[in-house]
Amino acid sequence: MKKRHPATLLLIASLWLGGISAGSIALWDHEFTEGQSSDAPLSLPAELGALAKDEKPLTLFMAVHPGCPCTGASLEQVDRLIAGNPDSIQLIGLVRARGESSETATGATLQEEKYWKRLEAMPNAHPYADHDGALARLLGTHTSGATIAYDETGGLRFQGGITPSRGHAGPSRSMDELEAIARQLAPLELCSSPTFGCSLENDPDLL
Repeated sequence: MKKRHPATLLLIASLWLGGISAGSIALWDHEFTEGQSSDAPLSLPAELGALAKDEKPLTLFMAVHPGCPCTGASLEQVDRLIAGNPDSIQLIGLVRARGESSETATGATLQEEKYWKRLEAMPNAHPYADHDGALARLLGTHTSGATIAYDETGGLRFQGGITPSRGHAGPSRSMDELEAIARQLAPLELCSSPTFGCSLENDPDLL
């Protein structure tokens, strides 16, 4: 068996380590690249207030792209929040309809989507077909998983993402802030955080 020259082994090792480093950097960029966002209205728009079915001190609106694999983690985060504060929080999931009218989407199409079904199964949560993402844009959200919170007076309290990184559930500053707001332990000031997720404009077939 022919022995490899030390220089050859060193080159192979360098290339291997370089590949690992490049892959790690790419993964880091993917997980921690912030999605696009705009400022949400300081007061709850009337058309969104009409969607709130429960009288709760805090109403969350989450933009949901039905094909985004990262959004499941965001829903898991809200599920935990509601479980710990069942009398304080409700969630409206604005599920982007794929070009259909809202009436059609809530029938045969979106009700087959996994996130629609998950929202229906969650306590204090209600899915809504957001035609072409119009309501999400009204809230200044352009990224799936982006969450906007309004208190019972209609005042904006929180905007941004609620996961520590893309597609990962777990402890985060935004979760702590929402918990404090729900329990009325936070000062009356706007909290915000970056959103990690897919663009609402992405073609579902390319995700």
